[in-house]
Amino acid sequence: MNFKNLSIKRRIVYTVEGFADRLFTPKYNPFYYLGTICAFLLVLIAISGLYLFFFYRTSSPYETMQSITVNQWYLGGIMRSIHRYASDGLIVFLILHLLREFLLGRYRHWRWVSWVSGNALLLTSILVGIIGYFLVWDERAQMIAIKTAHLLDDIPVFIEPPPRTFLSIATMSKMLFFVLLLAHVMISMLGMGILTGIHVSRNARPSVKPPKAIAVTVLVILILISLITPATNALPVSMTKVPVDVPFDWFYLFIYPLASILPKGMFWAVAVGGTIILFIAPWIGRPKRQPTAQISPEKCVGCEQCHKDCPYEAIKMVPRKDGRPYLFQAEVISGSCASCGTCVGACGSNAPSLPNRTMEQIEEEITKLLYLSRKENGRASIVGLVCEKSVNQREFIDIKNSSIKGMPNVSVVTFPCAGMINHSVIEHAIESGADGVFVAGCQTGECSFREGSKWAQARL
Repeated sequence: MNFKNLSIKRRIVYTVEGFADRLFTPKYNPFYYLGTICAFLLVLIAISGLYLFFFYRTSSPYETMQSITVNQWYLGGIMRSIHRYASDGLIVFLILHLLREFLLGRYRHWRWVSWVSGNALLLTSILVGIIGYFLVWDERAQMIAIKTAHLLDDIPVFIEPPPRTFLSIATMSKMLFFVLLLAHVMISMLGMGILTGIHVSRNARPSVKPPKAIAVTVLVILILISLITPATNALPVSMTKVPVDVPFDWFYLFIYPLASILPKGMFWAVAVGGTIILFIAPWIGRPKRQPTAQISPEKCVGCEQCHKDCPYEAIKMVPRKDGRPYLFQAEVISGSCASCGTCVGACGSNAPSLPNRTMEQIEEEITKLLYLSRKENGRASIVGLVCEKSVNQREFIDIKNSSIKGMPNVSVVTFPCAGMINHSVIEHAIESGADGVFVAGCQTGECSFREGSKWAQARL
C-alpha cells in the first residue's frame, strides 16, 4: 500500500482550510470554490462593464467617467465601483486559486492545460485592468502612461523614444481612446472568454457557479464597499506637469513600483524569466506519472457509464470492430487520464482497470487482512475503504498491520480515489467475513480528482 506523509505544502493548505471550515462550515468554505468565485466575479465585471460602455465617450473620457460617478451616483457610480472592486477581487481569487492548486500539486501531467490557461488568464486580467485605468484619463492614467513609456524605453526596438511618441499621440485623444476601448472590450470578452473555455475544457461538468449563499455574500460585500468607498476619478490630466501623488491600485499597478526599485533593464529580465518559469512549472521536477487506466474490450458492454462518470473526459466511446453484439466500446485517452479509478468504480462488468491497483489485488488484500485479523485478534475485522489522499496516512494508519492506530480490528485498504469504490468491493468484504465496512473520502470541494466522493456516495 502507498502510505505517504502529507507534504509541507499540503499541510499549509489543509491548516488554512481547516480554520475556514470552522469559520464558514465545509459547505460554504470559500477555499473550495475559488474557481467558481472567479467565474462569478467575471460575470459581475462583464455586466457592470457593459453598463459603463453605453455611456463612455472616447472624445471626453474624463468628463464621461466623472459624469457617471457623480451625476449617476445611485446607479452609474455603484456600477463603476462594482466594476473596480470586482476586478480587484478577481486578481485576489485568481492568485489564491493558482496558489492552492500549486501547493496541492494539482498542476502537472493532465492538468497542465488548466495551469497554463489559468496563468494566461491572470496576466490577461492584469493587462485589461491597466488599459481600463488608462480609459479614465486622469492623473493616475497619466502616471501609468509615463511609467509604461519608460518601461518600453528599456526595449531597444523603438525608433523614437516612447515618452516622446506618447506625448504626440496624446493629441489624437479620440482615436487613441477608441483603440484602447476596443482593446479593453475585445481582450476582456474574447480573449478572457476563450482562455476560460480552455481552462475548463478538460473537465467534465465544469463547476462555474458558486453556492448561492457565497455568490450573494460576494455581491453584498461589493455593494457595501462601493457605497462606503466609491471608485472616483483622480485629478484631470495636465500635460505641463508630472503627477506625483495619485490614488494607487496595488492589485493591478504593482509592476510600476517594482520597475522603479529594480535596476534599469532588470525588470524585464525578472518579469520575462518569472513568467517563463510560471508557465513551464508543470514540467519542472515532474514526478513519474501513474499508469493510466486500461479497458478490456472483451468485458466492455458499451454501457457508457465510465464515459459519463469520468471527471476529465478521458474516456471516449468508439464503434466496435470485434463483432460483439454492442455498438460501442470504451477507449481511454491517455493524455487526459488522471489514473483516479473513477471508471473502475463506474463499471459493473470490470472492463476498466488500473495496472498498478487492480480490483483483483484489492479483493485479495481485503481477504488477507480479514484472515490475519481473525488469526491475531480472534475475531473478524471492520474494513475501511479509504481514499489515500483524504487522510494523513502516517498519522492515522499503522503501516505494519494496515489498520487504524489504536484500533487493530479496523483494517484499512486504500484507493487512489473514493470514486474507485463501488458496491462490489463492499459485497466482497462482507462475504469475506467483515463485521462492517466504512468508506472514507475527501469532503465536498476537497476531492483531488474533483468528483470522487460524489460518485462514491451516489453508488452506495
